[in-house]
Amino acid sequence: MKRMKKIAVAMLGLAMAASLLAGTTAMAGETVDLTMTAGLTTEHIITTMGNEIVEKVAEATDGTVNIKFYPADTMGAAGDRAQMLMAGDIDIDIQALSVFDAYNPRQGILSAFFMFENWDHYRTFTETELYNEIIGGLEEAIHVTVLGDVYYACRHFLSKTEITSIDDVQGMKFRVPNEEQPIAGITAIGAAPTPMAGSEVYTALQNGTIEATENGAEQIYAQAFYEVAPYLTKTAHQYQTMCFMMSDACKEKLSEDQLAAIQQVLDETIVKYDVLAQEADAQKEALLAEKITVNEIDLTDFQAALEAKYDEYDDVWGDGAWEEIKALAE
Repeated sequence: MKRMKKIAVAMLGLAMAASLLAGTTAMAGETVDLTMTAGLTTEHIITTMGNEIVEKVAEATDGTVNIKFYPADTMGAAGDRAQMLMAGDIDIDIQALSVFDAYNPRQGILSAFFMFENWDHYRTFTETELYNEIIGGLEEAIHVTVLGDVYYACRHFLSKTEITSIDDVQGMKFRVPNEEQPIAGITAIGAAPTPMAGSEVYTALQNGTIEATENGAEQIYAQAFYEVAPYLTKTAHQYQTMCFMMSDACKEKLSEDQLAAIQQVLDETIVKYDVLAQEADAQKEALLAEKITVNEIDLTDFQAALEAKYDEYDDVWGDGAWEEIKALAE
Protein backbone atom coordinates (compact mmCIF):
# COMPACT_ATOMS: atom_id res chain seq x y z
CA MET A 1 0.00 0.00 0.00
CA LYS A 2 2.79 2.39 0.98
CA ARG A 3 4.59 1.49 -2.26
CA MET A 4 1.46 2.35 -4.30
CA LYS A 5 1.22 5.71 -2.52
CA LYS A 6 4.86 6.43 -3.31
CA ILE A 7 4.26 5.57 -6.97
CA ALA A 8 1.19 7.80 -7.05
CA VAL A 9 3.11 10.69 -5.51
CA ALA A 10 5.95 10.19 -8.00
CA MET A 11 3.49 10.14 -10.91
CA LEU A 12 1.86 13.33 -9.63
CA GLY A 13 5.28 15.00 -9.43
CA LEU A 14 6.07 14.01 -13.00
CA ALA A 15 2.71 15.31 -14.15
CA MET A 16 3.29 18.65 -12.42
CA ALA A 17 6.78 18.94 -13.95
CA ALA A 18 5.40 18.18 -17.40
CA SER A 19 2.70 20.78 -16.86
CA LEU A 20 5.27 23.41 -15.87
CA LEU A 21 7.44 22.53 -18.90
CA ALA A 22 4.47 22.81 -21.19
CA GLY A 23 3.64 26.17 -19.67
CA THR A 24 7.17 27.40 -20.27
CA THR A 25 7.06 26.30 -23.89
CA ALA A 26 3.72 28.02 -24.41
CA MET A 27 5.06 31.21 -22.82
CA ALA A 28 8.00 31.24 -25.25
CA GLY A 29 5.65 31.27 -28.22
CA GLU A 30 2.61 33.12 -26.92
CA THR A 31 1.14 35.97 -28.96
CA VAL A 32 2.42 39.43 -28.13
CA ASP A 33 0.88 42.70 -29.28
CA LEU A 34 3.30 45.64 -29.68
CA THR A 35 2.90 49.33 -30.42
CA MET A 36 5.28 51.09 -32.84
CA THR A 37 5.14 54.86 -33.38
CA ALA A 38 6.72 57.50 -35.61
CA GLY A 39 6.38 61.16 -36.48
CA LEU A 40 6.81 60.78 -40.23
CA THR A 41 3.93 61.36 -42.64
CA THR A 42 1.99 58.43 -44.03
CA GLU A 43 3.59 59.08 -47.44
CA HIS A 44 7.19 59.08 -46.20
CA ILE A 45 9.49 56.27 -47.37
CA ILE A 46 10.34 55.33 -43.77
CA THR A 47 6.64 54.97 -43.02
CA THR A 48 6.53 52.51 -45.90
CA MET A 49 9.44 50.75 -44.24
CA GLY A 50 7.53 50.62 -40.96
CA ASN A 51 4.55 48.97 -42.65
CA GLU A 52 6.87 46.42 -44.24
CA ILE A 53 8.44 45.65 -40.86
CA VAL A 54 4.99 44.99 -39.40
CA GLU A 55 4.30 42.39 -42.09
CA LYS A 56 7.72 40.77 -41.96
CA VAL A 57 7.78 40.46 -38.17
CA ALA A 58 4.39 38.75 -38.19
CA GLU A 59 5.69 36.33 -40.82
CA ALA A 60 9.04 35.72 -39.11
CA THR A 61 7.40 34.96 -35.76
CA ASP A 62 4.61 32.79 -37.20
CA GLY A 63 2.08 35.37 -36.09
CA THR A 64 3.19 35.44 -32.47
CA VAL A 65 4.29 39.09 -32.61
CA ASN A 66 1.73 41.57 -33.92
CA ILE A 67 2.81 45.18 -34.28
CA LYS A 68 0.32 48.02 -34.52
CA PHE A 69 2.00 50.96 -36.28
CA TYR A 70 1.05 54.59 -35.60
CA PRO A 71 2.92 57.08 -37.88
CA ALA A 72 2.40 60.82 -38.43
CA ASP A 73 2.61 61.80 -34.73
CA THR A 74 -0.64 59.89 -34.09
CA MET A 75 0.61 59.04 -30.59
CA GLY A 76 2.16 62.45 -29.96
CA ALA A 77 5.02 64.68 -31.08
CA ALA A 78 8.66 63.62 -30.76
CA GLY A 79 9.12 64.81 -27.19
CA ASP A 80 5.89 63.20 -26.02
CA ARG A 81 6.77 59.90 -27.66
CA ALA A 82 10.23 59.99 -26.10
CA GLN A 83 8.68 60.19 -22.64
CA MET A 84 6.21 57.41 -23.45
CA LEU A 85 9.02 55.19 -24.75
CA MET A 86 11.08 55.65 -21.60
CA ALA A 87 8.01 54.93 -19.47
CA GLY A 88 7.32 51.73 -21.41
CA ASP A 89 3.99 53.00 -22.75
CA ILE A 90 5.32 52.66 -26.31
CA ASP A 91 7.14 49.47 -27.34
CA ILE A 92 9.08 50.72 -30.37
CA ASP A 93 9.56 54.30 -31.52
CA ILE A 94 11.12 55.51 -34.77
CA GLN A 95 12.94 58.61 -33.64
CA ALA A 96 15.86 60.91 -34.43
CA LEU A 97 18.78 60.23 -32.10
CA SER A 98 19.20 63.93 -31.33
CA VAL A 99 15.89 63.99 -29.43
CA PHE A 100 17.74 62.19 -26.64
CA ASP A 101 20.98 64.22 -26.64
CA ALA A 102 20.21 65.67 -23.20
CA TYR A 103 20.21 62.15 -21.70
CA ASN A 104 23.46 61.14 -23.39
CA PRO A 105 25.45 64.29 -24.34
CA ARG A 106 28.26 62.24 -25.85
CA GLN A 107 26.08 61.35 -28.83
CA GLY A 108 25.95 65.02 -29.84
CA ILE A 109 29.03 64.31 -31.93
CA LEU A 110 26.80 62.60 -34.50
CA SER A 111 24.84 65.83 -34.99
CA ALA A 112 27.83 68.17 -35.21
CA PHE A 113 27.81 70.15 -38.45
CA PHE A 114 30.30 69.02 -41.12
CA MET A 115 31.49 66.08 -39.00
CA PHE A 116 30.91 63.59 -41.84
CA GLU A 117 32.19 63.83 -45.40
CA ASN A 118 29.35 61.82 -46.92
CA TRP A 119 26.82 59.10 -46.14
CA ASP A 120 29.35 56.27 -46.49
CA HIS A 121 31.52 58.02 -43.90
CA TYR A 122 28.55 58.17 -41.50
CA ARG A 123 27.60 54.54 -42.04
CA THR A 124 31.20 53.41 -41.60
CA PHE A 125 31.25 55.16 -38.22
CA THR A 126 28.14 53.27 -37.09
CA GLU A 127 30.13 50.05 -37.44
CA THR A 128 32.87 51.12 -35.00
CA GLU A 129 33.43 50.37 -31.33
CA LEU A 130 33.23 54.09 -30.53
CA TYR A 131 29.73 54.28 -31.97
CA ASN A 132 28.68 51.20 -29.99
CA GLU A 133 30.00 52.79 -26.80
CA ILE A 134 28.05 56.00 -27.49
CA ILE A 135 24.81 54.13 -28.21
CA GLY A 136 25.38 51.93 -25.19
CA GLY A 137 25.42 55.06 -23.05
CA LEU A 138 22.03 56.06 -24.41
CA GLU A 139 20.56 52.60 -23.90
CA GLU A 140 21.67 52.60 -20.28
CA ALA A 141 20.48 56.14 -19.65
CA ILE A 142 16.91 55.79 -20.96
CA HIS A 143 16.37 52.01 -20.70
CA VAL A 144 15.98 51.17 -24.37
CA THR A 145 17.65 49.03 -27.01
CA VAL A 146 18.57 50.70 -30.29
CA LEU A 147 17.70 48.01 -32.83
CA GLY A 148 19.23 49.94 -35.72
CA ASP A 149 19.01 53.15 -37.73
CA VAL A 150 18.13 54.02 -41.32
CA TYR A 151 19.02 56.95 -43.60
CA TYR A 152 16.64 59.85 -43.13
CA ALA A 153 18.11 63.06 -44.54
CA CYS A 154 21.12 64.99 -45.76
CA ARG A 155 20.54 68.55 -44.57
CA HIS A 156 21.20 71.70 -46.60
CA PHE A 157 20.72 75.47 -46.30
CA LEU A 158 17.56 77.03 -47.75
CA SER A 159 17.46 80.83 -47.86
CA LYS A 160 15.56 83.86 -49.08
CA THR A 161 18.75 85.36 -50.57
CA GLU A 162 21.55 83.55 -52.36
CA ILE A 163 24.46 82.08 -50.40
CA THR A 164 27.73 81.82 -52.33
CA SER A 165 30.24 82.04 -49.46
CA ILE A 166 30.47 82.20 -45.69
CA ASP A 167 30.37 86.01 -45.95
CA ASP A 168 26.76 85.80 -47.09
CA VAL A 169 25.55 84.13 -43.88
CA GLN A 170 27.03 86.62 -41.43
CA GLY A 171 24.17 87.65 -39.13
CA MET A 172 21.63 85.74 -41.24
CA LYS A 173 18.68 84.60 -39.12
CA PHE A 174 18.53 80.78 -39.42
CA ARG A 175 15.77 78.61 -38.09
CA VAL A 176 17.18 75.64 -36.19
CA PRO A 177 15.61 72.92 -34.05
CA ASN A 178 15.99 73.65 -30.36
CA GLU A 179 19.00 71.35 -30.02
CA GLU A 180 22.58 72.08 -28.97
CA GLN A 181 24.50 71.12 -32.11
CA PRO A 182 22.37 72.95 -34.72
CA ILE A 183 22.50 76.08 -32.55
CA ALA A 184 26.28 75.70 -32.13
CA GLY A 185 26.80 75.00 -35.83
CA ILE A 186 24.92 78.04 -37.07
CA THR A 187 26.65 80.22 -34.48
CA ALA A 188 30.08 78.94 -35.56
CA ILE A 189 29.59 80.13 -39.16
CA GLY A 190 28.59 83.60 -37.99
CA ALA A 191 24.84 83.35 -38.53
CA ALA A 192 22.10 83.94 -35.95
CA PRO A 193 20.33 80.74 -34.81
CA THR A 194 16.60 81.02 -34.13
CA PRO A 195 15.16 77.90 -32.45
CA MET A 196 11.69 77.23 -33.80
CA ALA A 197 9.27 74.37 -34.35
CA GLY A 198 9.22 72.97 -37.88
CA SER A 199 5.53 73.80 -38.21
CA GLU A 200 6.33 77.52 -37.90
CA VAL A 201 9.05 77.70 -40.55
CA TYR A 202 6.93 78.49 -43.63
CA THR A 203 5.23 81.48 -42.04
CA ALA A 204 8.46 82.69 -40.44
CA LEU A 205 10.24 82.64 -43.81
CA GLN A 206 7.28 84.32 -45.45
CA ASN A 207 7.08 87.24 -42.99
CA GLY A 208 10.84 87.65 -42.54
CA THR A 209 11.11 86.47 -38.95
CA ILE A 210 13.86 84.21 -40.29
CA GLU A 211 15.91 84.45 -43.47
CA ALA A 212 16.99 80.83 -43.81
CA THR A 213 16.51 77.32 -42.53
CA GLU A 214 18.44 74.05 -42.70
CA ASN A 215 16.54 70.92 -43.63
CA GLY A 216 16.55 67.84 -45.80
CA ALA A 217 15.12 67.95 -49.31
CA GLU A 218 12.09 65.85 -48.41
CA GLN A 219 10.96 68.24 -45.68
CA ILE A 220 11.68 71.32 -47.81
CA TYR A 221 9.58 69.89 -50.63
CA ALA A 222 6.77 68.37 -48.56
CA GLN A 223 6.22 71.58 -46.58
CA ALA A 224 6.75 73.83 -49.62
CA PHE A 225 9.43 75.95 -47.94
CA TYR A 226 10.80 76.59 -51.44
CA GLU A 227 7.81 78.83 -52.15
CA VAL A 228 9.11 81.45 -49.70
CA ALA A 229 12.87 80.75 -49.84
CA PRO A 230 14.08 80.17 -53.43
CA TYR A 231 17.77 79.38 -52.86
CA LEU A 232 19.06 75.95 -51.86
CA THR A 233 22.75 75.67 -51.00
CA LYS A 234 23.93 72.06 -50.95
CA THR A 235 25.97 71.99 -47.75
CA ALA A 236 25.37 68.39 -46.62
CA HIS A 237 26.35 69.68 -43.20
CA GLN A 238 24.53 66.96 -41.32
CA TYR A 239 23.48 63.38 -42.04
CA GLN A 240 20.44 62.20 -40.11
CA THR A 241 19.03 58.78 -39.45
CA MET A 242 15.90 57.49 -37.82
CA CYS A 243 16.54 55.02 -35.01
CA PHE A 244 14.33 52.09 -34.10
CA MET A 245 14.25 52.12 -30.30
CA MET A 246 12.72 49.35 -28.21
CA SER A 247 11.84 49.96 -24.57
CA ASP A 248 13.18 47.60 -21.91
CA ALA A 249 9.57 46.95 -20.91
CA CYS A 250 8.93 45.67 -24.44
CA LYS A 251 11.90 43.30 -24.32
CA GLU A 252 10.44 41.68 -21.20
CA LYS A 253 7.34 40.72 -23.20
CA LEU A 254 9.32 38.83 -25.82
CA SER A 255 10.98 35.44 -25.90
CA GLU A 256 14.58 35.22 -27.08
CA ASP A 257 13.41 33.76 -30.38
CA GLN A 258 10.89 36.55 -30.93
CA LEU A 259 13.44 39.23 -30.15
CA ALA A 260 15.99 37.61 -32.47
CA ALA A 261 13.39 37.46 -35.25
CA ILE A 262 12.56 41.16 -34.86
CA GLN A 263 16.25 42.05 -34.93
CA GLN A 264 16.83 40.03 -38.10
CA VAL A 265 13.89 41.69 -39.83
CA LEU A 266 15.23 45.13 -38.85
CA ASP A 267 18.75 44.31 -40.05
CA GLU A 268 17.53 43.14 -43.44
CA THR A 269 15.01 45.95 -43.91
CA ILE A 270 17.52 48.66 -42.98
CA VAL A 271 19.90 47.51 -45.74
CA LYS A 272 17.08 47.83 -48.25
CA TYR A 273 15.74 51.17 -47.07
CA ASP A 274 19.12 52.85 -46.63
CA VAL A 275 19.18 52.75 -50.42
CA LEU A 276 15.51 53.56 -51.03
CA ALA A 277 15.51 56.50 -48.62
CA GLN A 278 18.57 58.01 -50.32
CA GLU A 279 16.89 57.59 -53.71
CA ALA A 280 13.75 59.31 -52.40
CA ASP A 281 15.90 62.16 -51.06
CA ALA A 282 17.64 62.53 -54.43
CA GLN A 283 14.28 62.62 -56.22
CA LYS A 284 13.11 65.48 -53.99
CA GLU A 285 16.35 67.37 -54.66
CA ALA A 286 15.74 66.96 -58.39
CA LEU A 287 12.20 68.30 -58.04
CA LEU A 288 13.47 71.27 -56.07
CA ALA A 289 16.01 72.01 -58.80
CA GLU A 290 13.08 72.45 -61.20
CA LYS A 291 11.50 75.08 -58.96
CA ILE A 292 14.32 77.06 -57.32
CA THR A 293 18.01 77.88 -57.62
CA VAL A 294 20.25 75.10 -56.33
CA ASN A 295 23.92 75.93 -55.75
CA GLU A 296 26.97 73.84 -54.96
CA ILE A 297 29.69 76.04 -53.48
CA ASP A 298 33.14 75.76 -51.93
CA LEU A 299 32.50 74.73 -48.31
CA THR A 300 36.09 74.96 -47.07
CA ASP A 301 35.47 78.04 -44.91
CA PHE A 302 32.31 76.55 -43.41
CA GLN A 303 34.07 73.30 -42.56
CA ALA A 304 37.04 75.11 -41.05
CA ALA A 305 34.77 77.27 -38.87
CA LEU A 306 33.17 74.16 -37.39
CA GLU A 307 36.35 72.14 -36.99
CA ALA A 308 37.85 75.02 -35.01
CA LYS A 309 35.10 74.48 -32.42
CA TYR A 310 35.28 70.69 -32.09
CA ASP A 311 38.02 70.71 -29.43
CA GLU A 312 35.66 72.58 -27.12
CA TYR A 313 33.66 69.37 -26.82
CA ASP A 314 36.50 67.04 -25.83
CA ASP A 315 35.18 66.81 -22.27
CA VAL A 316 31.76 65.77 -23.61
CA TRP A 317 32.52 63.67 -26.68
CA GLY A 318 35.76 62.21 -25.38
CA ASP A 319 39.32 63.30 -26.09
CA GLY A 320 40.27 62.31 -29.64
CA ALA A 321 36.74 61.24 -30.61
CA TRP A 322 36.20 63.71 -33.43
CA GLU A 323 39.67 63.07 -34.80
CA GLU A 324 38.89 59.34 -34.85
CA ILE A 325 35.73 59.99 -36.85
CA LYS A 326 37.50 62.27 -39.33
CA ALA A 327 40.22 59.65 -39.86
CA LEU A 328 37.60 57.17 -41.08
CA ALA A 329 37.09 59.29 -44.20
CA GLU A 330 40.76 59.16 -45.20
